Amino acid sequence: MTQRERQLLEWIRENPMISQQELADKAGITRSSVAVHISNLMKKGCITGKGYIVRTAPYVAVVGGVNMDIGAVSAGKLVARDSNPGHVTTSLGGVGRNIAHNLCLLGQQTAMVTVMGDDDFGRRVQENARDIGLDLSASAVLPNCRTGTYLYIAGPDGDMALAVNDMDIYQRMTPDFLRQRLDFINGADLVVLETNLPEDSIRWLCDNCRAPILADPVSTIKAEKLRPVLGKLAALKPNRLEAELLSGMSIRTPEDAAQAARCTSPWARRASMPPTGRGVPRGSPVPGAMWPTPPAAETPWPPPWPPGWFWAIPLPTRPAGPWAQALWPARQKPPSTRLCAGITLKQFSTGGK
Repeated sequence: MTQRERQLLEWIRENPMISQQELADKAGITRSSVAVHISNLMKKGCITGKGYIVRTAPYVAVVGGVNMDIGAVSAGKLVARDSNPGHVTTSLGGVGRNIAHNLCLLGQQTAMVTVMGDDDFGRRVQENARDIGLDLSASAVLPNCRTGTYLYIAGPDGDMALAVNDMDIYQRMTPDFLRQRLDFINGADLVVLETNLPEDSIRWLCDNCRAPILADPVSTIKAEKLRPVLGKLAALKPNRLEAELLSGMSIRTPEDAAQAARCTSPWARRASMPPTGRGVPRGSPVPGAMWPTPPAAETPWPPPWPPGWFWAIPLPTRPAGPWAQALWPARQKPPSTRLCAGITLKQFSTGGK
């Protein structure tokens, strides 16, 4: 944000109904120049909507992807190189969008920094965002680009036989793209970052973001993008395989998980991770142990390890602010957070790639 933009924004905070001409007179510049500055402030997410509505409420910024997932399941055994009867479904996905969706369901003010194409899939993303209250003001609709798409084909047992992903659009989330939205990102209480972004963009954001960052590795292939920035994260949300990759050690017990956290970051206080399982369905609203259904009030804490689920690894320091509790060890989280997470995951089934 430029010095002039900061000055104008302060006057707008003092008087949200101030006119552009009044701003021009106070600043000693032309009205047209004020209009340009106002437009830039809106693009950066500092001003939302008409009438100079200034963002003041705490919010989470999710930096990641929004996809259209297309699934085809055959009615019978798949026959190669032929048309197979079955059913086809479409649903909104993407690791970043799923996380943002669940945060909205929990009543958290949430915004996404992402890109989508000027196509039917992109319009569905925008319509859904309006329905759930997800802020896309810091995102971009790119002409002549395709919204991220993931297509899979499965047999009657549901096992995937083939998949194709079209994620080229995320190469447009460059450091310069993020730089234009840095003030908005820095204004968040928490930034959730996932690895569909280019590696240089991830590094740039971690170097320049002042808000605490929680990172989701997404997959073992994409997790490597986080290795150079592990020391700059507030929390990491891997599954067991991703944690093994980043720590360079095998994880079979909670003690192994604690050691893996120390290997991943020398500042890690402690870690909790299931000794078995390959990971939770992407889109957990906050780090911590999640249930597919809400646990009973008498459920012991920590609960028995459910196969395939994980907890977060808190990294360098205990961050300040309202999200400190969510980023700290799951053992210390209040029951209300765990119950809300379970309710959210039960209400909506989300995927993501």
